[in-house]
Amino acid sequence: MLTGKQKRHLRSLGHSLKAIILIGKKEIEDGLINETNAALDYHELVKVKLLESCQLDRSEASVLLAEACSADVAQILGRTFLLYRPAKEPVILFSPARLPKTTKPVPAAKLQSSPPAKTGKTRHAPKTTGSPRSGKPVVKPSGRKP
Repeated sequence: MLTGKQKRHLRSLGHSLKAIILIGKKEIEDGLINETNAALDYHELVKVKLLESCQLDRSEASVLLAEACSADVAQILGRTFLLYRPAKEPVILFSPARLPKTTKPVPAAKLQSSPPAKTGKTRHAPKTTGSPRSGKPVVKPSGRKP
């Protein structure tokens, strides 16, 4: 039985697939089951389409074929459904359950320092640059009136 997250992952993978198995007038018989088993062995995830000539209901056909192939139904959408059966060596891997995030220890120096308090008004200090000849700082006015 698939979980909701696994079904969601399979639906996202199956979106771009084309229907490999078509169910028509003959409905579900041994030949169709053999072909579906072969497709599931090779692909793991198979899209199946019901043609208009098929008299079976979509949910009925999906359950019958899934039980005959010992697969899980991942999605039923319109006259199309997805079957999933893991292979002996799975190709489709599900992400492991999310583990709680571990927090990194914060250095003691960062815990003790606090950001400077804001007073609302800020004063701009005059810009200083080094004089190329004397090596002394030169103060340039900021362009604001005091």
